[in-house]
Amino acid sequence: MNISPIAKEKDARGNEPKKNNNCARVKPKQDYNCAGAEPKKHNAEYELVYMGSPQYGIRIPSAPLSAIEKACSSAGRLALGLLELIINKEECSSLSIYGQSKGKVPMDVNKRKALRSHVFNRYNIGSEAEKDRLWTQEIVTKLNDKIRAIKNN
Repeated sequence: MNISPIAKEKDARGNEPKKNNNCARVKPKQDYNCAGAEPKKHNAEYELVYMGSPQYGIRIPSAPLSAIEKACSSAGRLALGLLELIINKEECSSLSIYGQSKGKVPMDVNKRKALRSHVFNRYNIGSEAEKDRLWTQEIVTKLNDKIRAIKNN
């Protein structure tokens, strides 16, 4: 049986996607609440799409991605919503975005770059300096807080 190159790829969490007629598909998390969006149950399977630039190789289910993009009204909220699709609770015990705290490991570089790329492609932020300021001073702090919250729940 021939498996397409897409079917061989892993999702953002490193899991092999479920295969259905040689298409890479996974069931999304039920709970992708972002800025008041209602959690929805999905019975169908969804194909994987790239988060951010394809050069980073991070693929996530398309349905939750679309729902998060529709529900989030700011770059920071979009980043928080996408974070839950690319990390799991086990990773959170020793993870931070850049691994700056003692005993913490940095998030995978490709996941971090894909997240940043997706956020800034979705929200047209002015200059590179403004993007850097927003990323380092606001979004990274919120993401690290979210990682702690996931770990402690």
